[in-house]
Amino acid sequence: MAWSWHLRRFGIVLAGAAFFLTEYHLVAMMTAGRHVQLMSELDRAIPLVPWTAWLYAPLYAAGIIATGFMLRDERLFLRSILAVAIGQTINSVFYVAVPSVYPRAEAFAGVPIEGASMAILHFVHAIDPPHNTFPSAHVMVAFLCAVLAWRSGHRWRWFPMLTGLGIAVAVTTTKQHYIVDSLAGIAVGWTALRTADWWMDRREEPA
Repeated sequence: MAWSWHLRRFGIVLAGAAFFLTEYHLVAMMTAGRHVQLMSELDRAIPLVPWTAWLYAPLYAAGIIATGFMLRDERLFLRSILAVAIGQTINSVFYVAVPSVYPRAEAFAGVPIEGASMAILHFVHAIDPPHNTFPSAHVMVAFLCAVLAWRSGHRWRWFPMLTGLGIAVAVTTTKQHYIVDSLAGIAVGWTALRTADWWMDRREEPA
């Protein structure tokens, strides 16, 4: 029985990841010709910190994997998958309505392209397009991981909170996102989780 659930969990995660990536890139293709900038003076004041590119993907993956191990309760796991799906759907609506793009050429003007950190940063930029910034899907998922891990009651539940904080810092210091993107990502994550809670609670109510 336990192995059956683990296999179903694995299949659900794969399907969720495929949905997430497919939707993200399809919307990116749809909005590639429409550009809206959300730059603020505070965004300009935040320096480019190339070495935080080393934190970007590892922290994101570590937070998701750690949370996955903590969500052993089937109901909590299903809530998490539903919340991510709802959150990414909300994100996509914003991506179409507000097709924001980060002006990387402006952010990197005069910065020498040398060193391992810059190489990693340019690799991140090569696989992650500069548009669809608002809201930040990275921050949304990191926020959901932090809240859901805390709900699990696991003794390591503080770890996804640290990785989520690191992601919020990295997306701005690598000039991937505006500050408002991170704030919107948190708001979308909260909305998605509350919606998932409402839906699951209704389904679990006795007839």
